[in-house]
Amino acid sequence: MDVLWRVLQRLALRVRAQSQLLFFLGVVAVGAILVSTGRFQLSPPPPAPPESGTVAVAAPAGSTEAAIQQLIIRGNRQQERAIALRDSSPMRETSTDAYYREVERANREMLDGGVTRIELISLDWGEVTVRGDSATATTWETWTVTFDDGSTGQSRDRNVYGLVRSSGAWRIEADDHPDS
Repeated sequence: MDVLWRVLQRLALRVRAQSQLLFFLGVVAVGAILVSTGRFQLSPPPPAPPESGTVAVAAPAGSTEAAIQQLIIRGNRQQERAIALRDSSPMRETSTDAYYREVERANREMLDGGVTRIELISLDWGEVTVRGDSATATTWETWTVTFDDGSTGQSRDRNVYGLVRSSGAWRIEADDHPDS
């Protein structure tokens, strides 16, 4: 009886392994068909717009999108001030509590790393999407960083902001850098 049980277990394992292999091959085949017929395309991230050299609201005045863009610019200016003052408290106004704690840590790391000044020199707008009391906004931001030895650096990154509206006011709850 014990031998029969072992044989049945081995057969079950083989059947299960073959089923898994067939399933995997089926998924690969369907994926290949979708890619080859153009029904599914692997695409790179959206290209950055040309650098404008400006930091300004681009949405129509009075729109929700304009309010969100103003908030992001104000949050960036507050971060410049926070680094200059070595105090992140100016950023409380535009941040949720959780995001404030996150950016406060990031500011501390910059300061501990010898950063003495940051400056947003260009901000280009991507899509701003509003869904009720939440929104996302994409920017391409160019920053100049000054270090305590006098050296400087510059970077341009895509930022995807998450925002929430609470008690009628928009706040930044996330700032992701998907290409970093």
